[in-house]
Amino acid sequence: MRLNTPMPNGKTDLNNHGAVSTDNIGRNYSWPDGDHQTREAIFQDHVSYQQGLLWFLANDPRVPDAVRTEVNGWGLTNDEFTGTGGWSHELYIREARRMLADYVITEHDCRWTVAADDPIALASYTMDSHNCARVVVGGFARNEGDVQVPPAGPYGISYRAIVPKRGECPNLLVTCAISASHIAFGSARMEPVFMATGHAAAVAADLALSSGVAVQDVPYPALRQRLRADGMIITWPPNAGVLAFDAPDELRPGAAGDVTVTFVNEESATVTEVRLALAAPDGWTVTPSTPVQTGAVEPGAEFAATWRATAAAPSEPVEQATLEASVSYAGGSHQAQHAVAVAEPVRAPLQTAASTRAHFGQRGARLAILGNGVDLWTGVDHYGAVFHDGAAGPATTATVTVVHQEATDPNARAGLVFRNDLRGAGTSAGYVALVVKPENGLLLLWDADGSGTVESVLRAPMTPSPYPVHLRLVRSQTRFDGSYSVDGTTWQPIGSIDLPSAAATQDVGVLSCAHVQDRLGRPGQADAEVERLDPLVALAGAAGRVGGDAREQPTGRVARHDVRVDLALELVARAELDAVERLAVGRVRLAADGVADPGRRQQVALVAGVDEHLRDEDLAVLGPQRVDAPTGQPDVLQPVVAVHLDLCLFDP
Repeated sequence: MRLNTPMPNGKTDLNNHGAVSTDNIGRNYSWPDGDHQTREAIFQDHVSYQQGLLWFLANDPRVPDAVRTEVNGWGLTNDEFTGTGGWSHELYIREARRMLADYVITEHDCRWTVAADDPIALASYTMDSHNCARVVVGGFARNEGDVQVPPAGPYGISYRAIVPKRGECPNLLVTCAISASHIAFGSARMEPVFMATGHAAAVAADLALSSGVAVQDVPYPALRQRLRADGMIITWPPNAGVLAFDAPDELRPGAAGDVTVTFVNEESATVTEVRLALAAPDGWTVTPSTPVQTGAVEPGAEFAATWRATAAAPSEPVEQATLEASVSYAGGSHQAQHAVAVAEPVRAPLQTAASTRAHFGQRGARLAILGNGVDLWTGVDHYGAVFHDGAAGPATTATVTVVHQEATDPNARAGLVFRNDLRGAGTSAGYVALVVKPENGLLLLWDADGSGTVESVLRAPMTPSPYPVHLRLVRSQTRFDGSYSVDGTTWQPIGSIDLPSAAATQDVGVLSCAHVQDRLGRPGQADAEVERLDPLVALAGAAGRVGGDAREQPTGRVARHDVRVDLALELVARAELDAVERLAVGRVRLAADGVADPGRRQQVALVAGVDEHLRDEDLAVLGPQRVDAPTGQPDVLQPVVAVHLDLCLFDP
């Protein structure tokens, strides 16, 4: 329950919040078909429940003092509902009986899997259902029925959903109790929607009366024309249907693609002097390859034109560009837009995965994700990810610097992720993510119940969230430690979790979720580094940060990439470290000489194609770490050496 929603004149309102709150769960089932006496009993039952809850919170000694003090600071208004002692004289009825028409709006409309071909209004609110029942599961009380899922974006309300079935009432238009399922009505029930359906119903009634036809027989093209003339937006994007794009969703910088724009004449008469145009951002080139104008287009007919568009280089590794089409004709004009992602390619060994629409870019060590996604929490697993496949072993450290995050929603998120299989959204286990939100700081999220989505959280609240912010996830077997830093030096812990479902090797990378579905946002730009740690030696080169500039050598066919490779070399613990250990890792060979005395300098040599010995300044002893020895043997000190080496890699 929330008592502190700010309102004018020192007032607030109550709304359900949490498992036990102002909702009188399951006590309203008889309302839709109930007579006056039944409905009055339901009303009084709700009054008793809510007044009893407030009295309990304000007076019962079992309630903490702070809560009682807070609740006692409020009272009923003395200038509203004066005839009923400040208490509302009727219930708020969100949903009861609804019309069943030839078209029933369902969750499929909300999710854009179907679309009505006769829209007269738009809806866009979350599919919102409060709990419907309280049940007992395993001896514990559980609430059942809560749904809070955003739609894919604004969706159309069919004209057939506001008129009865054909053959029934020929002179009835229903603007509120529209033909919709329980889930869809939870989204479509908003007052702005009813304002739009009311406007459309009035226009339809006028057309029916003037034409002498039933409301079911009102010609939709005439209704659509009148609504658009009144300035109503009835399709999303606006003017969808009048102007249609056939264009790429993504282009590489300097690459060209065909863009076709089709005009459909939805007027009731022939239009003349028709001309199509296409505008692109600065730096793009747009050249028509077909005629862009015609003398006339009859009602219902089409005219199309095609351009060859070449994308300019983006300012970031991936960026959204907008193409704008327009049509003009004698007496009218329309505009429509199409979004194109311009992305610099992500290079191997990095890979990408997405469970929602996403575009990925890489420029040196900087990664960027442009995407959408409803949520990353409890049953919803929408993300775009750039990752190393199978790069995280039982001892792995991953760091990322989140440079920027577009505030598409306060709950958007971007950061680090470990998962058994990042391509297995909604199913794969071993799932943990450390993310930052545009507001309210950082979250350590994990899938504790193996459901395939994260449902457990540790928080580090901060307002506003800092940018850039450094994130670090450290895996030690099945334990994961999350921390963050605002300066890159001092690290603050968020918490530690145990994740038994983590596989021996996991995918590791960066991910983002914009927490919106109807548009793309850039919630993630990051500089990432991953260290692959094996039991004997840690080698980050193959799966770690590969940054710096790529410069062409004058020899022509050979490109030289100067890259910084950070290695963490961990000497295996033993009672005496006087033996020489050699380990082959692909073409990289490590030789280590160690002694038990951590005060003595460790000698390390690395061979990468050709022998190259490290300079003294490349070595830094991080200090001893105590390691538990097997039972009956003394603990030993484990020296740890950090190595930084500049390598020159050549690609034929």
